[in-house]
Amino acid sequence: MYALVRFIAVIFVSLAFLSACAKDPDSSMTAVDDAPESSEASDTSGSQDESNLIEMELANQSGEEVENLLAHTAVYFGFDEATVTERARQIVKAHAEALVANPTVMLNLAGHADERGTHEYNLALGEQRANAISALFQELGVEASRITTVSFGEELPAVEGSDEESWALNRRVEIAHDLVQ
Repeated sequence: MYALVRFIAVIFVSLAFLSACAKDPDSSMTAVDDAPESSEASDTSGSQDESNLIEMELANQSGEEVENLLAHTAVYFGFDEATVTERARQIVKAHAEALVANPTVMLNLAGHADERGTHEYNLALGEQRANAISALFQELGVEASRITTVSFGEELPAVEGSDEESWALNRRVEIAHDLVQ
């Protein structure tokens, strides 16, 4: 009986504390506004907003700036990630515009990973990265039939080395088509 009374008292004190925190706008307990929305809602609206932002940025760039983006034939990823960065989106957008303007040119995407992880895992991660870039190209108007993807995993590193700088350069997708050499 004593344990039950004690338990109920703890619950009332906790509720009173939480209620007081919720009413205090300066309380660190009320930082709910910083919480992300559901991933489905935020991914869809964020992706659309980012695409519109990229289109506006590229429209304002000079031909030289777009040409500089076309000179980039690799996009990079974070450790153990297949998430396309904002910089990668800009590069892919420039390549996509060139490919849409040249509908007979084929596109090859080669996914890579750093040396960490098993052979099978790195092949799968390279494939996820290549597929993420392929999906972005398709979203930007390049037909899926013009795109081939392949994963080399860790087999073809861009640089040799077992340090963070080397690993960062090896986590990539290489973009290959006849419009850039």
